Amino acid sequence: NEATSTMKQEMWDNACAAVGLRESSTGKWETLPPGFGRDLSLQDGSLTPASFEKLLQMMQKKQINCQMVADLGSEAGHAVARFAFKPFVKQVTGIEIQFTWAAYSAIIMLQLQSASQNNNSYFADTCIIHDSFLNTENHHWIHALQEADLCFCNNRNWEKSKKTNAVPKQHQLLKGELKGSIDANLAEL
Repeated sequence: NEATSTMKQEMWDNACAAVGLRESSTGKWETLPPGFGRDLSLQDGSLTPASFEKLLQMMQKKQINCQMVADLGSEAGHAVARFAFKPFVKQVTGIEIQFTWAAYSAIIMLQLQSASQNNNSYFADTCIIHDSFLNTENHHWIHALQEADLCFCNNRNWEKSKKTNAVPKQHQLLKGELKGSIDANLAEL
């Protein structure tokens, strides 16, 4: 059974609170893991669950296959969790270049899995990898990408870099009014 939106949010809030993380109503972190010195203003506000609900409902309605999902940039595993709550998703693999966030993501995923079991609700298999998403020598990550039906990139900051290449239009999964939102950063592999 899929947990209700309220239950999902409660499980997420409890898992974050257990490791000392707090998020604001705007979808940004108010706190960061100890020893993490990055500026909170660099965040893209992607922690709001409403956009994920809308996106996942649309994908389900269009019968888009996303049983295996790869998430690039798993800051606390938020996107990983949102996909993992959906019964049509079987496996979500996230990768995070910053060790602190990778460790916190893994802990949060374990807490969500445990809470889902206690609530008798569905939670897909999850895996958090600590590495760069560009590392083609990491066989765990390469395997996850090869198996993935869907690759999710919810870091708007990548679009601002001169070094990034946009996903070619023919591979973009979503178009139109969602272009430029975090939801548009989806590509079929």
